[in-house]
Amino acid sequence: MDSRSVQYLTGGWPKFYFTRVSGMITAYVTFERCLCTAIPLKVKVVLTPERVATIHVLLYVIIALSVVPIYVSTRLSWRWYPSRNASLVSLEFISNKETINIITNSLNALLYNVSFVFVVVCTAILILKLNASRRWKEHSTRKVDSQESSKESRATRRVMFIAILYIVCNLPGSLVSLAMTAFPEFNAGESQQNLFFFVAAFMHCVEAINASSNIFIYLKTGSKFVKVFMQTFRCRSKK
Repeated sequence: MDSRSVQYLTGGWPKFYFTRVSGMITAYVTFERCLCTAIPLKVKVVLTPERVATIHVLLYVIIALSVVPIYVSTRLSWRWYPSRNASLVSLEFISNKETINIITNSLNALLYNVSFVFVVVCTAILILKLNASRRWKEHSTRKVDSQESSKESRATRRVMFIAILYIVCNLPGSLVSLAMTAFPEFNAGESQQNLFFFVAAFMHCVEAINASSNIFIYLKTGSKFVKVFMQTFRCRSKK
């Protein structure tokens, strides 16, 4: 079995799917928090539970459709390797390889960078809004509900931390997606596949850090999340 080819089809693209879904959901969360700071009194009217559920379902479906071309045009089959003097299960393109690579690389770059840019823009807006809110509180003469204000600030900071972590950990992936589009040889099964697999391994590691770190941010900054987490795992939080 050619492990790289099998991994590319059975592990790489499913990972691509869930990473893109995660990126789109992160983009949505930062956008929602921006709306909370921009139109706090109307956000519940604009983003009803039904609309939110519809948005999330559409994200899953649209991103799933983006990986259809690679699975329609490829399959695993036996292939003779003279250098190994053996037949191995390997990746085989049953349609035009160059065309499929262009389509998949373009969709990859589009989805990756749209969510990435969206998170960057929304995070910048959140930082500006948070700084403006802090300055207003310092100069305001009227009293503000400190408990409610602190709760909103914590929620905004939490989303901001998650967004910044996403930006840092997904920057390599964004650059790789652009490189794959600009240089078709930088891909699995092409002349630069060794460099591609090396860079992809590093990219997977930093994306795994992003995926596994969010829970610790919520445990640190979300009191309601901690309460539900403890109840779910039948633990009692220390008072």
